[in-house]
Amino acid sequence: MKTKCRILFAALPAVGLLGIALCAASARAEDKKPVVGLVMKSLANEFFKSMEEGARKFAAQDGTFTLVPVGMNSETDIDTQISAVENFITQKVDIICVAPADSVGLVAPVKKAIGAGITVVNFDVKLDDKALAKAGLKDLVFVGPDNKEGAYLLGRSWPRSWARAGRSSSSRATPAPTTRRCARPASTRPPRRPGSRCWRRAPPTGRPRRPTRW
Repeated sequence: MKTKCRILFAALPAVGLLGIALCAASARAEDKKPVVGLVMKSLANEFFKSMEEGARKFAAQDGTFTLVPVGMNSETDIDTQISAVENFITQKVDIICVAPADSVGLVAPVKKAIGAGITVVNFDVKLDDKALAKAGLKDLVFVGPDNKEGAYLLGRSWPRSWARAGRSSSSRATPAPTTRRCARPASTRPPRRPGSRCWRRAPPTGRPRRPTRW
């Protein structure tokens, strides 16, 4: 059941962005099936592996476009992504959907693809805003979560959660037992013997405390 849910959530963004990209390219590719190049991150990651399976399944059921998925060998294999985008430019695909592993490094290949007349959809990780602005790509389509807004909302909710958890735990907490000193008033002390010791408090297991000498 958990695997099915992961596949579903991984496939949903792929299906959604493919639908958006196909709408953008349908007007110019009425006489043939548009070719969609899907550039993902590492297929060793179960999320992207499930995304590829979901995208392939959707493409087979839809039948109106040809899907060419490409994955990386590892999350740091940026060169494979850049090569994949450049290969799709050479093949003159209609659409490229890319989940960049490097939000700055993929801007140049994306700009090249757009310059070649290819529709590009950025998903999962947004390309760097400053790099996009510098490249003149401010209006690039992005499909995915707003991580900054998510972090902001999470930061606002955490202090409230901590406060509630603190109140709840303090109401259930049991007072720590007090430790009596073993040293006694001088009037009741036994005769002092050289080298005799008395523990200041009961030492915890494995952590003896400093003794007090009489």
